[in-house]
Amino acid sequence: MVLKLVRKKKAISKIKAKPKRPTNAQRFVIEIDAQIDIAKGKKVKAGRGIKKSWIEDGADYGVKSVLVPRAGNKKLYPGSAIQISSGDGVKELTELRKDIAAGKLLGKVNALYRKPKKKT
Repeated sequence: MVLKLVRKKKAISKIKAKPKRPTNAQRFVIEIDAQIDIAKGKKVKAGRGIKKSWIEDGADYGVKSVLVPRAGNKKLYPGSAIQISSGDGVKELTELRKDIAAGKLLGKVNALYRKPKKKT
C-alpha cells in the first residue's frame, strides 16, 4: 500500500496577505487617467508640484499638436508621437487607454518601467 503525504492546513487568521502591487499596465492606465483630467482642464498634483501635460507643439512633426505618452522621462514611442485631431486630446488618450487595457501594448509599457541591467 502506497502512503500518501498530507500537509497540515494553516489557520486562515494567521496568514497575512501582502498588499497587491499594481502591474505596469495598471500603473500606466493611472497615468493616462491623470492626463485625461489635465486635458479636461483640471490640475493634478504629483509630489510637491503639478503633473505636466503630454501634449506638445507638433512643429517638429509637421502637425499642429501631438501627444507624447511617457512614464517619467522615457517615451512610449521614441522618436515619434500620436497626432491630435481634436483640440484637447481626450479622444486620443481614451483610445490609448483602451489599447493598453486590452493588452495590445504590454511589451512597450513593460519596457518603460523596466530597470536597465547592471553592467559588470
